[in-house]
Amino acid sequence: MTDKQFSIVLALKNATHNEGTNNLERFARIGLPTYEKFMKKEDVAEFIIVCPMAEMEKIKQVTAVYEGWNWKIYGEEQLLHIGLRAGWAKQQTIKLAIAPLVKTGEYLIIDDDTYLTRPFGYDNLRTKSGKLIMNRINIDFPFFYLWSNQILDYDFDKVQDFPVNMAITPEIFNTSVVRDLVKLLVTKYGSQKQWQLKLEQNKFTEYALYWIYLQMINKTDMYDLNEKSPQLYNYAITSNDQPLEKYIDLAFNDKKSPFYFSFVQSSTSYKVDEIYDVVKKYVDI
Repeated sequence: MTDKQFSIVLALKNATHNEGTNNLERFARIGLPTYEKFMKKEDVAEFIIVCPMAEMEKIKQVTAVYEGWNWKIYGEEQLLHIGLRAGWAKQQTIKLAIAPLVKTGEYLIIDDDTYLTRPFGYDNLRTKSGKLIMNRINIDFPFFYLWSNQILDYDFDKVQDFPVNMAITPEIFNTSVVRDLVKLLVTKYGSQKQWQLKLEQNKFTEYALYWIYLQMINKTDMYDLNEKSPQLYNYAITSNDQPLEKYIDLAFNDKKSPFYFSFVQSSTSYKVDEIYDVVKKYVDI
């Protein structure tokens, strides 16, 4: 492991929003082949997957096909409070609770529906300014930020007035910052993973909680907030009225706006076969 490496973190389980498809299949057939093609493996210290213990062997069978990655697979039961019930809460809590096990300074969070569209490695984590890249948005779901902010008891006027905010996965998290955030949550809400139950009760999002905490400790400047700087993703499909072929073609072929990832959100009705048939035109799968 070197100083010029990062980790990848993925919370993965079979179940999905739609009948007749599953997240593991989506990751195995679409996302993973794009990482195999475009990701600089030597820059990835560990590819970490957190999944239900009952699905671990099946996931190991998928990852075993792809050599050259340093796979680390953990059971979610090792990280999460047994009282967590909601799937969304488990997925988002994993992205924070994993920080003590991450060995690199930063980790890239992806989802099963994320795919990579062009070469990406350690040097792409930052812009020429030396600051981390992120997905910059206005507060698109204000209640997520409000509920997340209530956990930290921060001044919500400052959150609302901040010029930009962090968007959904994929995102890059600073490992030490997340560790400090978790320490704060443990202090406020109790050890033995009690803090995780508080997160679920408040319908938080991991990116909102993390970004608000960065504001609290005055470290948002570790990210490049310039609106002309690269973002992590573009041309994401988040609703059924967005045409699949058009958006995927733009994701792979648009060279004008700098970005690296895209995704077809698993909550849409697009099936894995449909997505696969389009993506395979651009990736040898």
